[in-house]
Amino acid sequence: MSNFGNEQSKFKMIIYLKSGDRQTYYSLLNEEKKSDEMALRGMKRRLLENRFKGKYQTALIYNRFSDKLIEKFINGKMETAL
Repeated sequence: MSNFGNEQSKFKMIIYLKSGDRQTYYSLLNEEKKSDEMALRGMKRRLLENRFKGKYQTALIYNRFSDKLIEKFINGKMETAL
């Protein structure tokens, strides 16, 4: 997994699954050259719309450097935005 790295990634996503598990993901390093909007869109598409669709209860997206909450999803619906 050479293209993942929490020390260099801009965004962190914490996903709380319906099973009770919690998983943390970081934005892909090859997306760091893209705009923040495009990097976030790709991360949400890969994880929330595909891999964990229907399996998560809450997803929180943070700016990894400031630890500021950017977006919050509950049962697939966005609660807060940039």
